[in-house]
Amino acid sequence: MGLKTFTKSILCCALFVIGALSAKAADRLVIVGDATWGGWNLSQSTVMQKSDENTDVFKATVHLDANKEFKFLTELGW
Repeated sequence: MGLKTFTKSILCCALFVIGALSAKAADRLVIVGDATWGGWNLSQSTVMQKSDENTDVFKATVHLDANKEFKFLTELGW
């Protein structure tokens, strides 16, 4: 392993650790997209509920259409 590769590896590991330590859980999680009944309309997004056992876990029972796109958002804005 050369010095350049070693330096890149150390930098990537350091950035990962900093990101992991500074991350915080989302207050809300919604699902939008063609695969959902509300489509890409943010006001009709599917809101996921926080788990009673662990507030960092969100739950939802959702029908998603096959071969269509969807995204998870933490806020109602693009």
